[in-house]
Amino acid sequence: MRALLAKTMVVAILAGAGAVAWRHLPSQPEAAAAVPAADPTIVASVTFAGDDLPVQTLREAVATRPGDRVDPAQLARDAEAVRLLLVERGHWAAEVTPAPVEVGLHGAHVAFAIRPGDGYRVGEITIEGVRAPRAELLRASLTVAVGDLLTAATVARNTALLDEVLARQGDRAAEVTATVTADPARRTLALVLRVAR
Repeated sequence: MRALLAKTMVVAILAGAGAVAWRHLPSQPEAAAAVPAADPTIVASVTFAGDDLPVQTLREAVATRPGDRVDPAQLARDAEAVRLLLVERGHWAAEVTPAPVEVGLHGAHVAFAIRPGDGYRVGEITIEGVRAPRAELLRASLTVAVGDLLTAATVARNTALLDEVLARQGDRAAEVTATVTADPARRTLALVLRVAR
């Protein structure tokens, strides 16, 4: 009798149609078995731990998405992508590490621990590959100066600007490359723009 009650069949008469539908009400053990266990190899969420982070931009920088399989190599690549994005925004000392993956009710929860670090300022600007008087004239055409915060976009913009200035001066064979060296103790950057032919 108990087994019969546990598997009661409910009869419902559909209004207006006169049809009969049967609906099986599962017993509690059957209902519990219908809930699948969390798969610890499937990403359930991706989060970023740190202060004042551009979360939406960071989310776009990582390839790992909910529903993907947990891939330690991809998590390392994602961490580097986030670090480079922060460097582009002027956080040259940014540190990003994938935290240990935690498994919850819905799968694996991936978190990136982020320390953006302070924005570094320009400590010095050097133009190499041209003589001193011309280097001073080229430096005067730059839009970045000592004391400014430096981003990757600023470096690219000023590199292109020097290329244009040199081309206008008739030096079309010149090519400008930039290197940036950080001094963590002083939190400054040395920007070197090199003119090569």
